[in-house]
This record gives sequence, C-alpha cells and structure tokens, in this order.
Amino acid sequence: MLQNACGTQAVLSILLNRPDIDIGPALQEFKEFTFEFPSELRGETLSNSGTRMVELRLRVDLIRSTHNSFARSDPFQSDETRVATEDDDVYHFISFAVIKDALLELDGLKPGPINHGPCTDDEFPEKVLALLRDRIENQFNAAEIRFNLLAVTKDPRIALREHLSEENSMLLEAEERKRKKWEKENSLRRHNFVNLVYLVTKAVVEQAIEENGNIDALIENGKRNVQRRIMIEQASKASGGAMDTS
Repeated sequence: MLQNACGTQAVLSILLNRPDIDIGPALQEFKEFTFEFPSELRGETLSNSGTRMVELRLRVDLIRSTHNSFARSDPFQSDETRVATEDDDVYHFISFAVIKDALLELDGLKPGPINHGPCTDDEFPEKVLALLRDRIENQFNAAEIRFNLLAVTKDPRIALREHLSEENSMLLEAEERKRKKWEKENSLRRHNFVNLVYLVTKAVVEQAIEENGNIDALIENGKRNVQRRIMIEQASKASGGAMDTS
C-alpha cells in the first residue's frame, strides 16, 4: 500500500481529469483500464491491490516507485510501513481544478468532487485563491501559517525551447541548473547516512586510540576543550567584544 500518499493522489486527481495534459503511456493505460471503476476500487488498484494483471501492475509499480522516490529517508523505519501516530502533525493535500467548465475540489477523503460553480482556466487563479482565503479565515485562527500551496504547471523549458533567443537561452540554462540541483537534493534525501556517520566516527575513535592509547584521556581532554570554549564565549559576551575561541 502507498503510505502518506495524499500529495501524490492530489497530483493524480488533476492529471487524470485534465484531457489537455499529456500524461504519458503509463498513466494513460492506468486511466483507461480504471475508467469505469468505482472510486474505491480505483484506489485499491492504485495501491496494487485487487488486480492480478501483470501489465497493470507494472504501471502501478511505476507510480509507487515514483512516489517513494520523494519520500523522506528514515533509517529506522520504512515509509511504506510507517503509519501516523498521535505525536505526528498530520497534513492533507486536496486538489482544485477546472473540469468541464466548473471549479471542482477533489479530496481523496470525500465521496466525490465538490462543485464550486462555473469557472474557466483564465478565471481559475482568482477564484481558487478567493476560495482558499475564505476557508482559511473561517476555519483557522489568524496565527496559523502551516499551509502549503502547490501548482501543477507546464514545464517552462518547453516554451523557452520553442522561442529561443539570447534571453530565453539564459533562462533555459537556469532552468536546467535547477533540475540538476533538484535531482541532487532528491538523491541525498533518499540516501541513508547513518551508516556513513557511524563508520566515520568509529574510524576517528580507532585512530585516536591508536595514536594516544587512552580513550578516557581523550574524553576528558574533549570535555576540557568544550568547557574552555564556553568560558571564552561567555567572557566575550560579557565584554561586548570578539575573542579567539579556537
């Protein structure tokens, strides 16, 4: 089962309900296969439950692996098995989109879409922001800031490539640099550094013991150095000047 997947489901709710978006062969096959399913069965199919079709399972595995590739790394528990506890801040993503000339709210926890009235693509930004402002003002206190607003947008590189100029070429290079930075950040987020930290710490301690021969003496020396730095910093704050804390 896909855990903590309301963000992924919110994105899919938009992609699968906007025919003008090129969603690629994997999502297109999933959409066509599940088109006549009731919503609960479509959700089970998304989680790879309730179907034995190998072809469809490959598509679902792609959705699952893409979702999990953005999960925060937890070295002690898999995101696929972890469930929220009372100590967690639980958040929920919902979607808003113009579908068949209406502003629809798509929430995976609701039995169906909520119609907020006629709307065009041009009117969408103004109408959805007004709706969100009213909801925040009516349901939350003024000090609440834990909100996150994301948009599904067309890749700006497409338009920049279609209308290449000196200025657009510079903008295109900036967009490509952003993608490389995002790829690196996501790769680091997926990696578990606990073993690396453990091995580095272990190697440092072993080298220190080999060179000095007494771990207790090293610990006491470290405590003295920390205490010395604290005393120097306190004296520096008291005098209002800068002192060498090295």
